[in-house]
Amino acid sequence: QIAYQRPALLGDELLITTYLAEVRRVSAVRHFSIERAADGAALARAYTRWAFVDPQSGHPIRVPEVILADFADHIVR
Repeated sequence: QIAYQRPALLGDELLITTYLAEVRRVSAVRHFSIERAADGAALARAYTRWAFVDPQSGHPIRVPEVILADFADHIVR
């Protein structure tokens, strides 16, 4: 899901921030904010829903600890 607000132009430096929310047993939602660095103008907001699956069995698995650790400072509960 993405909502475009303004275009980025060739040469624009972009600031992209991200955080996890709605962390559940086997899924999480990752949010993104994209801004133009020069003036802080909001260019887009987006989110993706992650589902974690065992590659061998195809069954859902718990959110891996490495993901939780990597995003520890960026999880909204």
